[in-house]
Amino acid sequence: MKKLLFLLLFLSGVLLILWSCAAPSAVNHLPAAPSNPYPVDNAMNVPIDVTLSWSCSDPDGDSLTYDIYFGTSSNPPLVKSNHTSNSFNPGAL
Repeated sequence: MKKLLFLLLFLSGVLLILWSCAAPSAVNHLPAAPSNPYPVDNAMNVPIDVTLSWSCSDPDGDSLTYDIYFGTSSNPPLVKSNHTSNSFNPGAL
């Protein structure tokens, strides 16, 4: 009887330790892909002083930052990292 009681107490202690060490699992969802770019792809007659803009949101309400690559090549250079706005003025084109 003492062995059974000891075993139950031991297992209860192990379960308590395991439960207290388990980290809560918060789910963080990916933000939506940026959409509604302005100007649209392949736009014609765009002013040379245009401000680029886009829409984007996060389902968890997290702050979003953007890495902006801009140029005429198929692999444009990074011009700004951790940009916090959903618009960017590249200067006169």
